[in-house]
Amino acid sequence: MAAFPGRSTRHFSVTETGREFCQRCQAVMAEVQGARGDGVPALGPQGVVPVSSPTALLEYRIGPLVAGLMKQWPQVRVLREATNRRVDVLGEGIGIALRVRFPPLESSDLVMRVLANSPQRRVASRPAWWWGMR
Repeated sequence: MAAFPGRSTRHFSVTETGREFCQRCQAVMAEVQGARGDGVPALGPQGVVPVSSPTALLEYRIGPLVAGLMKQWPQVRVLREATNRRVDVLGEGIGIALRVRFPPLESSDLVMRVLANSPQRRVASRPAWWWGMR
């Protein structure tokens, strides 16, 4: 006698519980397909993403990346702010803030990631240039 009635390596039948589960899943899938056909946009990235970046970084690296992203996802709009000032990410509603800083990063409730390291250093012939005095 088989361990599962109606099933063998050559034949299988669905239990009543399995049949009911399958019917419920099919009903859910029909609802999803109907909702998408009723004007609900397709799933995928969409909306406005405010991005703040230092001016030089935006011009040098971020601009081409943003252009590629907007081409791939036309429903995404990126609002770019080129500024070297310290931004209040939460207070100003910034979605992504890119900054050039030397480690260690200050502690924060925000999620911070190091995206790249750079061997570039600031070099000046006069010490006064280090502090922005010319």
